[in-house]
Amino acid sequence: MTTGFSTTSTAQVVPTGRRRLATALLQGALLLGALLPAAQAQLLATGDPRPDGAVLWARAESPGELRFEISQEAHFEQPVQNLAARFDLSGGLTAQVEVRGLLPGTRYHWRLVRADGTPLLARAGFVTAPVAADKRSVKLLFGADLGGQGYGRLAPGSPGGTTGWPIFEAMRAESADFFIALGDMLYSDRPVTAEAPDMTFSKGNAFQLPKPGPGYVNNLDDFRRDWLYHRSEAHIDRFYRGTPLVATWDDHELVNDSGGPELVYGPRPDELARDARLKNSDPSRPRAADKRRQSVFHNPELYRAGRQAMFEWNPLPVLDAARGGDAALSPEGRRLYRSLRWGGLLEVFMLDTRSYRDPRYRVDSDATPKTMLGAAQKQWLKEQLARSTALWKVVVSSVPLAIEGGNERDPARHIYRDAWLPVESDNPYAYGRELRELVAHFKRERIANVVFLTGDQHFSNLIAYDPDGDGQPDFHEANIGPLRAGPGDGKLDTSLNPRRLFTDEGQAEHTYGSLRIDGDSGELVILFHDVAGRERPGARLQLRPR
Repeated sequence: MTTGFSTTSTAQVVPTGRRRLATALLQGALLLGALLPAAQAQLLATGDPRPDGAVLWARAESPGELRFEISQEAHFEQPVQNLAARFDLSGGLTAQVEVRGLLPGTRYHWRLVRADGTPLLARAGFVTAPVAADKRSVKLLFGADLGGQGYGRLAPGSPGGTTGWPIFEAMRAESADFFIALGDMLYSDRPVTAEAPDMTFSKGNAFQLPKPGPGYVNNLDDFRRDWLYHRSEAHIDRFYRGTPLVATWDDHELVNDSGGPELVYGPRPDELARDARLKNSDPSRPRAADKRRQSVFHNPELYRAGRQAMFEWNPLPVLDAARGGDAALSPEGRRLYRSLRWGGLLEVFMLDTRSYRDPRYRVDSDATPKTMLGAAQKQWLKEQLARSTALWKVVVSSVPLAIEGGNERDPARHIYRDAWLPVESDNPYAYGRELRELVAHFKRERIANVVFLTGDQHFSNLIAYDPDGDGQPDFHEANIGPLRAGPGDGKLDTSLNPRRLFTDEGQAEHTYGSLRIDGDSGELVILFHDVAGRERPGARLQLRPR
């Protein structure tokens, strides 16, 4: 596994005195920005575009009431809707509205307007989804892993002239219909210093804006602080103003390898007797006797705060939690899993792989099979996939199917698996029985043209799966590497007969993916792109519908 990314920039050696001065200036500038919220005001984003509307989200500079004004023309001479919203400190100065009654396949513009009728400067726009009978071409982008392993916002004056989160400028140039955020778009449990870890930068550089705080979160205000650091950057803000966001979460929006039941309820007595570390609840992750940082296994308050921040900082539709579900896992009464239909060619199924999953340290057996999705979400997915009339079904799972995941080990040295499959035949901790149940459902219901989009593991892969061994792949997976975070690697579980069509293991790059479906042929093409937007050699998946 490599320790950093290479870039096309030339490394620059900065004298020690200048490095210290630059670091001090950058830290002072960031502190000043925190004291002047107007410098980070009017963050806008559109979410989940549908044929008749979308979710409009904003963060204001101060408390008060603002109107979301929507128009078909950019000068707002004849607004089609005005929806009022209150921005309060209790919501982190964020607010959203769900607009309905719009025309399908139509471009709209929107802005914020004060109570006295004065419009604010920021503007956003989106195109509503086409109706199900419309088979126009579609293009979406997807990505994951932003701000992990010390990779933060690049500072002005960095080599190559890049600043902030530069990959989003290339993504903005794609003019996609929408962007799927696969999770880990926040690293609440990782620090970012002024020193950029990029391999081509000299040691001791000051090429990043450090993230405020100690590098971990304790409460809701800490989560809000970290979301603001990620979202108040110019490239990502411009991108979200013009490209709708369809978001889910993964573990680092909470804490590494975690999930709802694990954080809320903690271990059973027999599990705690097997591994005493499972009682740890300290988000600072103090070092154990072996000098390794401990994981957070049980912290209900952290779960509630992280979940609230996720809903505050993303344009997410208000969908009621499943009836009869565990209220402690959905304390606000909402759910993240949902589907998004885009004309006749595409339906996207957004999964929530964190809120309902059994603890990673729980054993998966025939007698007590584990769940990653929870009963209600699993039944919803089965039913919706079987009913879908879209040509292509894209299933979004924040964690990969066959690539290994997980960091902690039990006393017998088995890894507490975080992804779907165990990799080792004697590992009892994954979620493989549930995944194999879903794969059997695809076969039984003859659900064709299924593609999984996954993230989490910080390197990129294209994989074909042939679980019945008939020589014809039954479904595919595009597992995307980081937008800006440290590189990863991982072994492949072979139980579903996977075949890697592309991998950059050992030489991972900062990457985003694009998925296009042609309206005439129905052909689907997935590409991986580098920070500049160039197609990565060999990273192409081209599929014709069956």
